[in-house]
Amino acid sequence: DYGQDVVACVVLGGGEPLDEAKLKDFCLPKLGKVKMPTRIYFMDDLPKGPSGKVQRL
Repeated sequence: DYGQDVVACVVLGGGEPLDEAKLKDFCLPKLGKVKMPTRIYFMDDLPKGPSGKVQRL
């Protein structure tokens, strides 16, 4: 509402495949509607800076 959206970037490990619907079903009871990501990006790896720490964009 104020120009900001909650977004999730997810890196899957081995095991059961996961899609956006399953992830939202898992997160909703724990986060509630207000904190629920509006977009979910599945990535191979999270971007890291020169020091090796995950970049927070």
